[in-house]
Formats: sequence, structure tokens, C-alpha cells
Amino acid sequence: MPKSSTKKSIYQVRKETKGGGQINWQQRVMNGTVAHTPGGNTAANIKDKGKNATGKRYVSKARSAAGKANPWMKAVASARRELGISGFEPLRKSSPLYRRAKEIHGSSR
Repeated sequence: MPKSSTKKSIYQVRKETKGGGQINWQQRVMNGTVAHTPGGNTAANIKDKGKNATGKRYVSKARSAAGKANPWMKAVASARRELGISGFEPLRKSSPLYRRAKEIHGSSR
């Protein structure tokens, strides 16, 4: 008897996971590949959160707003604008950026 002409697939069908200890669970829940995170958050819970500035991670809107309202961070941001600094600049105590941020922060108190 001749063998059947259909070949057996060597690849297995990937099963949908229900939970585990991997990374990017919130993104996977929002994409619909899993039902919930290991902590039990579903897509409805995650929609209450927003993405960060880079658009990569889901973060709490309240905690994100609290960090932006920090007076020291506002002073550093305005000092960067005044000095024309863009990109990475370390905030060392001897740097002009630190000194200017300290002045702005002290005057706003």
C-alpha cells in the first residue's frame, strides 16, 4: 500500500496561556493573547491606566501625575530649558544644571 501524500506537520500549534511568570503581561492582556495577568488584572482594569511617555508600559495615571507635580522635577525641567540642555545630562552637585535647579527650587518654596 502506498503511503498517504499528506505530510505530518513538524510544528505544534501554540496554545493560549492562562497565566504564568513571564514579562509584559499587561501588554499581552490588552492584545488579547491572555485573559488576565498573574495578579488577576483583566483588560477592563488595565484600561484605567495610561501608557508612559515612551508608550511602552502601562502606568497608574494618579502616580504618574504625582511624579510630574514634584517641585524638584519641575525645577530641573525649567533649569534644563533655561540652559538649553537636551538629551542626557548627569545631575551632579558641581554642574551648572544642579546649581540652577537648586536656585529655582529654593525660590519657589
